[in-house]
Amino acid sequence: MEILYNNKKAEFGEKEYFIASHEPLYYGLIISPSSDLWSYMVESGKVECKIENEIRKYLIPYRIDVGENSIFFITADPED
Repeated sequence: MEILYNNKKAEFGEKEYFIASHEPLYYGLIISPSSDLWSYMVESGKVECKIENEIRKYLIPYRIDVGENSIFFITADPED
């Protein structure tokens, strides 16, 4: 999975994201607050993701702060 933001790209390996729910589909993204992506995710409310060579817009409805990281939960934007 790739996150596209501010003309940048962040790649997520298998240990950095997970499927939190299948119906409706939610992904959980584990991100450190020291990352500039973290600041973007907090401020934007939306993000573009490339999954299996398809780019789609996702909403960021939830965030949980856990220890040294945050888990952002994203789901497909119904307007996309």
